Amino acid sequence: MANVDYEVEYNNRARVPENPVLMAGWASDAAAYRKQHAPQSILYGPGARNTIDFFPGDGEGPIVVFIHGGYWQALDGSFFSHCARGLNAHGIGVAVPTYDLCPDVTVDTIVTQMRTASRELARLGRPLVMSGHSAVRPRAAGRNLDQQAIGSRPGNSEGRKSLVLEAAGTRQS
Repeated sequence: MANVDYEVEYNNRARVPENPVLMAGWASDAAAYRKQHAPQSILYGPGARNTIDFFPGDGEGPIVVFIHGGYWQALDGSFFSHCARGLNAHGIGVAVPTYDLCPDVTVDTIVTQMRTASRELARLGRPLVMSGHSAVRPRAAGRNLDQQAIGSRPGNSEGRKSLVLEAAGTRQS
């Protein structure tokens, strides 16, 4: 794939002309869900953006960790709060971590932050299901946040496995 223009290929804002309307709708939906279901805030590090918005569900099942998109350079977890609606309706907890943005940090720093956030969530003793939106999905949610990164979780003595979602499909780790 020589001569690939990655900016053209991966900049969805440029590729989707109606993106301002879509993103305004997301912001409105997220704000409405947060107003009805205020998330718990979990800190996973010292930075201002090292927070997780946690919508606990029924407190018994898995937690879907939704790593927000934004082309590594924009947005935060609160922008995607509405993504918890459907899963919460079925008792499934949803955690939406916020991370520092490029170019202030590298993508590797963001991956490290998501590993740290995942370890903090693992302390809750519930299985984690990793997911994400946009460019974040294959790098942070798929390949680099695996069972080894999450580590040994409390409450995992029955041999439960975490599912890690990848851009190309799913795998069990």
